[in-house]
Amino acid sequence: MRSRRKRRPINTSLASSPCAASVTPGVLGLLRSGRVEALSLDFDLGFRGEEERRTGEVVLQWIEERVFCDELDFELPEIAIHSSNPVGRQRLRRALDAIHRRLREPPAGRAT
Repeated sequence: MRSRRKRRPINTSLASSPCAASVTPGVLGLLRSGRVEALSLDFDLGFRGEEERRTGEVVLQWIEERVFCDELDFELPEIAIHSSNPVGRQRLRRALDAIHRRLREPPAGRAT
């Protein structure tokens, strides 16, 4: 049984929030802690080349990989997308939709 740690919302924009995280490793660490109850993603957080992509898409790709490999070891928080970049928002939405679809409909032969 999981311990009941206090969960808090995080926001990946630089705006003031209960806990703002704009660097992907910080967001992933908070998610792993199991203390995140809401996540608001922005697409454009700064791009410093392929070796350091700082976008909400990186966070969703990480979650998506965990879901599709059956390695999700934390409770998925409520996820909102607030990017004003229309192409980025669409990419985030597609990834989030794929995550939710997989969680609702696991592959045949696997229990939920």
